[in-house]
Amino acid sequence: MASSAKQRMLEHLQEQRFKPAKDQLTPQDVQDLKVVFDAFDIANNGYIDTRDLTRALRALGFKVTKKDIIEMMTDYGLDDKGKIEFDDFLRFVIDRQGESRDIKEELAQGFKMFDVDDTGKITTQTLRKICQEIGESFTDQELRDMISEADQDGDNAVDVDEFTAIMLKTNLFNMADLADQLNPTLMK
Repeated sequence: MASSAKQRMLEHLQEQRFKPAKDQLTPQDVQDLKVVFDAFDIANNGYIDTRDLTRALRALGFKVTKKDIIEMMTDYGLDDKGKIEFDDFLRFVIDRQGESRDIKEELAQGFKMFDVDDTGKITTQTLRKICQEIGESFTDQELRDMISEADQDGDNAVDVDEFTAIMLKTNLFNMADLADQLNPTLMK
C-alpha cells in the first residue's frame, strides 16, 4: 500500500514537472517571456541555442553558468539536439525562478533606469522626465509625494538604498514591464 501511494506521488510530481509551462505562468508572463525569447531567436526559426539561452536567462536577471545550462539541457533531454524551443525556455525560467534570481541586482538595474542623469539620485525632475517618456501623467504634487514616500534621509531625492527599500516594501521589484516602456536612450 505504501509503495502504491509513493508511486502515485512520484507520478503526480512527474506530471507537474512536465505540465505545459504555459499553464504555470500568467498570460502576461508568457507574453513577456515570448518577447525575450524572440529577441534571442535572431534567425526567427522558433528556437535558440545554448549560448542564446544563457544570455536570455542572464538578461532576465538569473545567474547561470555554463554548467547550469548543461545540467538543465540534460534534465530535459535536450543535450543531444542543442535547440531550445519556446516551451522548453519557459520551463527553464520556471525552474530557475527563486533559486538563482538576484533581486538586489535587478533592483540596482531598475534604479539605473530611473537615474537618467547618472547622479546616483532620483529627483522629482528625473521622475517627471521618465513619466513623460513612458506617457504617464502625474501632477508635480504626486511626483513630490512619490519621492517623499521613498526618501528616508530628507534630501528630497531617492538613492539606490532608498529605492531598494521602497520597491521591496511595496513588492514592486519586477522591472521588466517598465524596461519595455522606457526609451532605450534613457537606459544606461
